[in-house]
Amino acid sequence: MADEGKKKSYLSDPKYLFTLLTAIVKKQGGRIEVTEEDMTKVTTKDMVTLSYDIKSRTIILQSLLDTAWETKEKEEYEN
Repeated sequence: MADEGKKKSYLSDPKYLFTLLTAIVKKQGGRIEVTEEDMTKVTTKDMVTLSYDIKSRTIILQSLLDTAWETKEKEEYEN
């Protein structure tokens, strides 16, 4: 898939990643604090996906591990 190749090239492009990171920091008021503890909580099981909503022209970053845990918690609560 051509779009998939573009996504992979974006995610391996330091200039693109820095631009994305800068946009995120600016969107959050110009400052985001990440502690050493925050960094150590990231594991090899954590995964962030990048998608693009054509209609809203929005980049969507999503943590799959968080989504999986939210789904599991909802299922446990409902059961």
